[in-house]
Amino acid sequence: MQGNLSLRLLAGAAMLVVSMGAQADDAVIKPPAEYAQSGKIKFCTTSTNPPREFDLNGKPVGTDVDLARDMAGLMGLDVEWVELKFASLVPALQASRCDMIVEELYITPEREKIIDMLPFSVSAEQLVVPPDNVTTIHGLDDLSGKKVGVPTGTTFQKILEERNVTLEAAGKTPVTILALPATQDVFNQIMAKTVDAGGVTTTSAAYYLQKAEGKVKLAGQPFHQIKDGFGMRRDSKQLYDAMAQALEHLRKDGTYHKIFEKYALVSAELPM
Repeated sequence: MQGNLSLRLLAGAAMLVVSMGAQADDAVIKPPAEYAQSGKIKFCTTSTNPPREFDLNGKPVGTDVDLARDMAGLMGLDVEWVELKFASLVPALQASRCDMIVEELYITPEREKIIDMLPFSVSAEQLVVPPDNVTTIHGLDDLSGKKVGVPTGTTFQKILEERNVTLEAAGKTPVTILALPATQDVFNQIMAKTVDAGGVTTTSAAYYLQKAEGKVKLAGQPFHQIKDGFGMRRDSKQLYDAMAQALEHLRKDGTYHKIFEKYALVSAELPM
């Protein structure tokens, strides 16, 4: 009996390997061997940055999430999501806790020194304020002495830190920077009027403007337009190449546009 059980277990394991191999063989884009064998890939995200990445009924969704999931699907891979705070995304990738970062992650020289980034979208910065401040705050020049909320580790935080150096050199009061765990926290502070302004992306500003019922207003024009990228480790060239092929496939067949259109973010699409 024990021998028969062992044979059945071995046969079951063999069938599982064959099934995963067949799934990879049927893939439109051939994945690297290690992923073809497992049939899975891990993506890091925050799920706190709508409409890019957010949680809906316990499932990550959004433009970036849907796009990355479809890219993995072209390789015949199932996605396992690792949800983290924004500031933990790059360290988690470097520590191999996931295979790719799926986030509105700006492509900056600093990031490109430590990870590879596949461009997939464009973003810009936007100041948002409580309604009472819309007549007094129009841009960065109006933030001296103000309290401004930003998501921790973002480009906007760095912009304000650099602005403070300039303000202090000119003998002016610096900005009080409130670094918060997530984009949602910034808007919660705005709506509670516990900060004078918030520094976010244009996409999150557009989303919350519709949801906040007049409790959030734009302050000035967008600035600092930049490309967003999916982040991968520097030693994952085969994965990067496969993801680049998958992204190009989705752009050509119209899926890419449909995803951004679904979330009213056509303006964030990369030019063809």
